[in-house]
Amino acid sequence: MYPPITRAELEKALGSKKPKLRHVDLSAIDIRKPPIDFTGVTLESCTLSNLVFDGMTLEKATLKNCWVDGISLAKTNLAGATITGGLVETDMRKANLRGARLKRFEFSSCDLRGADLSNADVSSASFIDCDLRGTIFTRANVAGADFDGAKTEGAIGLEADPKRDEDLYETIAPEGGPVVFLPASLEKKWKADVEGEDETKVSGWVGTSSVALGKARALLLDGELDTGFVPTEAGGVLVRGGDFDDDLDTARKAALKALAKKKGWKDHAHRFVVLDGAGAKLIDANGAETAIACALAKGRYAVSVLGTNSAGGPVVFVRLKILTGA
Repeated sequence: MYPPITRAELEKALGSKKPKLRHVDLSAIDIRKPPIDFTGVTLESCTLSNLVFDGMTLEKATLKNCWVDGISLAKTNLAGATITGGLVETDMRKANLRGARLKRFEFSSCDLRGADLSNADVSSASFIDCDLRGTIFTRANVAGADFDGAKTEGAIGLEADPKRDEDLYETIAPEGGPVVFLPASLEKKWKADVEGEDETKVSGWVGTSSVALGKARALLLDGELDTGFVPTEAGGVLVRGGDFDDDLDTARKAALKALAKKKGWKDHAHRFVVLDGAGAKLIDANGAETAIACALAKGRYAVSVLGTNSAGGPVVFVRLKILTGA
């Protein structure tokens, strides 16, 4: 349908300041040896049939009305991508679709098990007969989305609560004990009154330690500070303290400001591991507060801590950054 191009021609186009390809056929190119980075590219009305993008990067790419029959997108990084059209029977297991724009997109019989659509816009999209078990929809815009025939067991963020405020910043307010951050699948293994190990301190009385829990570890967040979670493209940030009036956008701005700091972060001795698509949870060690579900994809995360001061007292940020290739 469209004229084919060579790998050399593709790489030359991708090397431009604003790479864009239109009305060309990429289907005969070996894009995996070595893998081609499609970050930021615009592909409009191109033939991508049968291409295997598994584990590759299309971050912030734009795919507009492309021929995509037979493609595979398992573990593909599509964070912040804009995609129009539809996909049929496509493998998208564990794909990173955080912040992707998929408004009115048509998924049909696709496998999205464990995929992360945190903060994505899937309003008026359809997921007909898709497998969404363990898929993360936390803070995603699902208004008007059609889930007819979809398997949604274990999906995070699809709770049927029409009154839920998507802009609400939820926190745990501990009284007399630490806040615990752990893999959701290991919540039942948690036992109170355990001592944390290898504490990382950023102020005189606020510490972050961890403790072995099953096949992973839980973070113990000391100090009676209100604690919430802000998802990011690279993982997430635990925000401790601060006065955000329960507003997610305000908390997110504070987290992003902290992430921009190049100095002051202290690495924690242990990794945080999410074992499956169930994500993570914030719980009150004493069980007095309702647990908060947190969107984290399966993987290993580096943990680092930053302490700051505000008019209302200390604010501590605990960064969880996914380790690629782990």
